[in-house]
Amino acid sequence: MEKLKEYRLAKGMTMKQVADKIGVAECTYCAYEHGTREPNIEKLKKLASIFDCLVDDLIDNKAVD
Repeated sequence: MEKLKEYRLAKGMTMKQVADKIGVAECTYCAYEHGTREPNIEKLKKLASIFDCLVDDLIDNKAVD
């Protein structure tokens, strides 16, 4: 979820602020940004709303062979 950090910084928000808005611990959100955990669809929808983007903009759309 590489784009999460870009969107967060563009909004001038801290990890803690985003985590609080989506209802997770800061360490959980940090794991989302670092790609060690993936948010469920409800969290993705909340993140898209916060960052004024589409869910598709947040996820990697790499083709699977």
